[in-house]
Amino acid sequence: MEQAFRLEAEATDGERIGRGAPSGGSPLLRRLRRLMSDTSGSSVVEFAILVWPFILLVFCALQVSMILFMNQVLQTVAVQAGRQYMTGQVQGDSQSQFVTVVDGLLPSFFNSKLLMVDVQVANTAAGLSSAETALTYTVTCTGNPSVCSVGQGAFSASQPKEYAILRLLYQLPLMGSGFGFSNQANGSYLMAGTSVFRVEPYPSS
Repeated sequence: MEQAFRLEAEATDGERIGRGAPSGGSPLLRRLRRLMSDTSGSSVVEFAILVWPFILLVFCALQVSMILFMNQVLQTVAVQAGRQYMTGQVQGDSQSQFVTVVDGLLPSFFNSKLLMVDVQVANTAAGLSSAETALTYTVTCTGNPSVCSVGQGAFSASQPKEYAILRLLYQLPLMGSGFGFSNQANGSYLMAGTSVFRVEPYPSS
């Protein structure tokens, strides 16, 4: 009876060895085999591999959302400023006065010093085609800490029945390196808001 129990115990030990690492080969080879068959911690490794592409995807989505939102806000301000110009509310204003009007329409999260305002007029709608050239957006920074501002474009005071094109340019800072969305050498994104209209025949003062 005792011998049969010993044989059964030896057989059980043999099965346990068979299920584990092979008994043959060098100790190093056996360790490598055990390491290759070890699946503990696989979830951590998979998470470490996938988390960075996921974070990059989230940041890219946030970046695109911010660009679209800010561009839509800038376009809305261009329409609002164009409405004031079109209805003669800025009649006789100088360029600096009209720029102040546009700055007042910007939300607080815009840096008004980086906004460029350009207004060009013509007697006919076809005459505006000559104004559809690329505007030069130049940023000038002075002082320490640096304070930056941009030059303004062309400006003509509002006159009844004239055709006008109003364009707003704004340089939007991007997160990180911009993730390839930047269209400027400094890693920012230059946005534009445009409004084209005919000035209403309001009574001139």
